[in-house]
Amino acid sequence: MGLTKASTGLLAAALLLALGAALLAAPPAAAQGTQVQQEGPEPVDDPHDACPDESNPPAPFTDRAGIPTVHRLNVDCAFNNDIAEGFTDQTFRPRDRVRRDQFASFLVRTLREGGVDLPEATDQGFTDIQGNPHEDNINILARTGITAGRTATRYDPGGLLLRDQTATFVLRAAAYVEDASLESLQRPTGPFTDVPEGNVHATNINGARHFNLTIGQTATTYQPSSPTRRDQMASFLIRLFASLTADGHLIPPQDRVTDIEFDTRVAVNPVAESHTATATATDAVGDPVVGVPVRFEIFRHDNPVVEAPQFTYLADLERVVHTGQDGRASITYTGPNHAADDRIAVCVPRSDTQVPATGPFCGIVVDDDDGEGETVVPTDAVPADVAQKKWGFPADALHAEAIGLRGELLGQQLLEQPVSSITLPGPAGQRSAVDTDGMEIGEIGGLLYLGVTTTRAAGDLDFGIAHAEARTVDLELLGLVGGQPLVGADVIHTVSTITCEGPYDDLADASDSTFAGLVIGGQEIPVQVPPNTRVEIPSVADVVVNEVIPHTDDDTFGYTVRGLRITLLQPTDLQGAPLTEIIVGETTTTADCAD
Repeated sequence: MGLTKASTGLLAAALLLALGAALLAAPPAAAQGTQVQQEGPEPVDDPHDACPDESNPPAPFTDRAGIPTVHRLNVDCAFNNDIAEGFTDQTFRPRDRVRRDQFASFLVRTLREGGVDLPEATDQGFTDIQGNPHEDNINILARTGITAGRTATRYDPGGLLLRDQTATFVLRAAAYVEDASLESLQRPTGPFTDVPEGNVHATNINGARHFNLTIGQTATTYQPSSPTRRDQMASFLIRLFASLTADGHLIPPQDRVTDIEFDTRVAVNPVAESHTATATATDAVGDPVVGVPVRFEIFRHDNPVVEAPQFTYLADLERVVHTGQDGRASITYTGPNHAADDRIAVCVPRSDTQVPATGPFCGIVVDDDDGEGETVVPTDAVPADVAQKKWGFPADALHAEAIGLRGELLGQQLLEQPVSSITLPGPAGQRSAVDTDGMEIGEIGGLLYLGVTTTRAAGDLDFGIAHAEARTVDLELLGLVGGQPLVGADVIHTVSTITCEGPYDDLADASDSTFAGLVIGGQEIPVQVPPNTRVEIPSVADVVVNEVIPHTDDDTFGYTVRGLRITLLQPTDLQGAPLTEIIVGETTTTADCAD
């Protein structure tokens, strides 16, 4: 058939595997070759039992009509491909059983006919095969690892080959043809209810079923202790024959993969540059697998540090790439022109996996365990992994601080509370941090009341972002004006964010502060106001809303943003300075950006 070791080897292995399986299924043949009837159900009709040849003429066996229809065409195919020749009396003897020594020769012949390179026969230590006509072939199978014998010194050549043993022969032959480890093809579970976990061949039976090297006696039974008949052998062989994929693999490479991992767990790039993500596919013993179709998916959060993560699937960046000789697959894509947090999911769908036509499959967006937004986790349906890609304007140092309340009230220093603060790099080179605080302040000095106040400071050197915010609910500064408090508000939310994209051209960009229900001296204030908006209560108070103060030096830049700075004009100290200045919501962010 002109096959090479890659293809014929697989073919041969396929043939050989099938052969082994069929042999096991056949009832043990009497020494004189008498036919023995096996009780029990016939194997289920296998849709894969189809001869790959365009022409499959009937075999010339005189007992062909007695071959069960489920196997008859496969016997024809085995004959037409020189896999099974029958006996000298022109019979096939479909119900004959096969011994272990006979099977060794059958298997070796199948491999050689398929073009598989096999080693020379050398003594492998079996003391019970000397002088046996199948001795060389038994030793060849031992050298290739396709058989280990009953023990290190005993092969049991005259023993009948049982179906559970056949699964092991079949899977070991597949491993040899594929140049793969047996462990990478084994499977811990399978559909057969009559194969106990304690059976030493159980994982091989499950593996053989997983790779369609056997389908069992029925969909749920394998009959592991039964021998294999010759007609069943033909079906095993042709099933393997037809299982060869177009690229010459007996077993699709993706079905051998048990793990896939990214080479880099977290990658950092400046915005708008290209990034290459690489993952390696390996089998059960850690060896790389070649020719695996690897699926890459990208999820993105567009406002890192500032907002809790919310990931969006980027369908236009979805890719499928095949692994090379080192088992690695890569994709390269260009990042956005703004800071963003990407999660790259990778997975290896099985040959029978139904991947959705649209939407993600490798990665799943879930709520983060810390309760702060979302994260992306790998699917557990197939081998998968997730890595992080950070796009930003990298910084050498960052600082962010948020204070809920500070200042003086009637000459008495107010406690600065609550306070959140981060400085990066942190301990042990920490490159990102978040600090939060909160409390219910209540009444102070009979003049000031604040409800719940919360603060948050966050930063990330890789994104180049520092962020601080303070939020106060329910504010009243007593000292009535027209029956109303001097200052009252439902919510004061003070926000400052900077990035290493550079200082803002407009102070308005340095503050994202908002004000809900703010009333100053009876005057209603909009939700958003320009920076440094001054509101006077004549002879009573001076109030600055959304105060923004820039600060720069040779290495750093930043801003201090104050939600409200309230100065009572009376009383004053002896020098005429006001005794009450209250700041509600103060945030400070500074950055030392990388060159």
